[in-house]
Amino acid sequence: MKAPNNLTQPFYWLLLCISLLTLTACAPRVDANLARAANINAQLVYAYLEEKHPQRAKDKVMLALTQAPRAPNVLAAAGYYYAQTGQNKLASRYYTQAIQAAPTNGEYLNNYAVFLCETKHYKQAIRYFKRAAEIPNYANAQQAHRNAVLCYKSIKQPQ
Repeated sequence: MKAPNNLTQPFYWLLLCISLLTLTACAPRVDANLARAANINAQLVYAYLEEKHPQRAKDKVMLALTQAPRAPNVLAAAGYYYAQTGQNKLASRYYTQAIQAAPTNGEYLNNYAVFLCETKHYKQAIRYFKRAAEIPNYANAQQAHRNAVLCYKSIKQPQ
């Protein structure tokens, strides 16, 4: 079967243009829906880990990373998931990516600092706690200060 060679006719060009405009008009909606879905999946990571369902958490973190691989909240959730499952290199990688994407998010800084302190990277952790505490309007700045003190005390205590 031979394809018609009618692309030179104005009707086909008009149809092609309308099709392309329709596709590009849908793109922002798809991106917004993916971002919303990624946000929900990132939140479910924390919930599933809290409920002791690491496989479900893993499924959600992997899905969120495909939906919005550069979203800071998704990267932070991935960092938390990997920290909770003992995959420290991946945890550190995702936490630092979240902080690079949102350097003034005190929650990400504090959570990464907790991870660093728990993995005995005390001095680095204290620096991140201090950064978190210095973020203007960070609701948990006092907690970041307390965490820094507790982490500092961990340096002094024999393990």
